[in-house]
Amino acid sequence: MKGEALLFFGAFNPPTVSHVRAAAELAARFPDRDVILIPSKDSYISGWKGYEKNDILGAEVRLSLLREAVGDIPGIFVSDCECTGEAGAYGYTIDTVSWFKKKYERVSIVMGDEKPGEVVTWHRGRELIADNHFVILSRENRDIPENFDYESVDISLDGISSTALREAAGAGIFSEVREKAPENVYRYLRRKMEYNFDAEKNLTHVTEEIRKWFDENGSGCNAVIGISGGKDSSVSAAFCVRALGIERVIGVRMPNGVQPDIDSAVLLCKTLGIKSFEINIKDSVDAVYRAMEEAGINITAQTRINLPPRIRMSTLYAVSQSNNGRVINTCNLSEDYIGYSTRYGDAAGDFAILGGYTVGEVKAMGKLLGLPDELVQKTPSDGLTGKSDEDNIGFTYSVLDNYIRTGEIGDEALKIKIDELHKNNIFKLKPIPYINPVQIML
Repeated sequence: MKGEALLFFGAFNPPTVSHVRAAAELAARFPDRDVILIPSKDSYISGWKGYEKNDILGAEVRLSLLREAVGDIPGIFVSDCECTGEAGAYGYTIDTVSWFKKKYERVSIVMGDEKPGEVVTWHRGRELIADNHFVILSRENRDIPENFDYESVDISLDGISSTALREAAGAGIFSEVREKAPENVYRYLRRKMEYNFDAEKNLTHVTEEIRKWFDENGSGCNAVIGISGGKDSSVSAAFCVRALGIERVIGVRMPNGVQPDIDSAVLLCKTLGIKSFEINIKDSVDAVYRAMEEAGINITAQTRINLPPRIRMSTLYAVSQSNNGRVINTCNLSEDYIGYSTRYGDAAGDFAILGGYTVGEVKAMGKLLGLPDELVQKTPSDGLTGKSDEDNIGFTYSVLDNYIRTGEIGDEALKIKIDELHKNNIFKLKPIPYINPVQIML
C-alpha cells in the first residue's frame, strides 16, 4: 500500500485556476502525500447538486480538462474512480474514501472550512466524521462539528467557484472566464459557447422579459425612465414602449441647470410619443452643496461628479411613486464592467434592461428599434468635463466590448487597466453585504 492521500472532491464543472492553485499549494506543503483530485460522476451532479442539464460538462470532458490543467505538477493526480463508478454506485463520499483506503495507509478528506458543518448531513455523515481525518483549507466563519479530526492549512480559495465560471461563460463575459479558468478550459469554453450576438432575436427576448418582469413585479405599473437623450435611455425607453405600450411609459428629463443637449432628450420623447416631465435638479443639488459648506465640509471633485446622478435617482423614485411606476435602470454591461456609473445614482433602479448588453449590442438593437441615428450613435459624455466617456476612460467601447465578449485584447497594458477597473468597481453590482449571526450546532 502507498503512504497517504489527500482526497480533493468536486464537480470541477469546469475546473478553475483556483482548483489547480489550491491543489499545487497542498502538494508543495505536503510532498510526502499524494493530492488526488476526484471529479464527481454526471448522475451525482445532476441528481444531487441541482444543476440544469445544460450546465454539465460530461465526465470525460471534465477529466480531460482537469488533467490538462494540472499538467505535470508534481504530487497531483486526477482520478476517474467516481466517474467510472469504481468507487461506488452513487458517488457518495464515504464510498470513495473506503475505496481509497484499500490503496493507501492513510486517507484525508480536503475541504474548505465552510463545509465541515455540512458533513453531518451527508450520506452516513456521522460515520464519515468518526472514521476519517480532514484537511481544512482555511477561510473565515468556521463551523467545526464536535469530534472532528482535522488539521488546518492556510490556502486561498479565492475564485474557486465553478458556478461563477459557468455563469460568466453563459453570459458571454469571456474576460472573466479568462481570468478564472486555466488556459485550456478557457479555450474549450470559447469553442463550446462562442458568443454570436443576434440583434433580432434579442429584440424579441428583451421585449418578452420586460413584459414578464412587469407582470411579476408591478402588473399594470408604468415604466419610469430618466431620459438623457443618449443611446441607453433611448433604447430602454423604446423597449418599454414596445413591451408595455406608449401609455405605460413615462420619461423624465432632469437637467442640472442648463443642459446643452437637452434637445436630444426632447426628441426621444416626441419620437416615441411618451408622456414626459422636465424637472430641473439644479436647486436641489446646490442646496446640498450649500448645506455641506455651511457644515464645514470640503466638497471634493468626486462629490460634484456623483451628487447630481444621485439626486436624479431620488427624483425618478419620487416621480415613480407618484405615478404608479417602476424605475428603469439604463446602464449597459460595458459601463457596469468598469464601474463607469454612480452607485445609487444611474446604477440604481428596479429593473436593468440593458445590464447584460455591451455598448455595441445596445446600438445594434437601437437601430432595429427604429430610433434616430443621432440618438443611438450619439457620443456619450459626462456633461461635466467637456470630454467624451471614451476620452475619460482612455480606451474605446469597441475595444472594451470585444474584451468582455472574447477575453482577447492586443494591448497588455490596456488589459491590466481594464481588469483593475473591473476589480475595483465590481462591488457596485453586488447586493449590500450583511453579517450572518453566529450559530451554535446542537
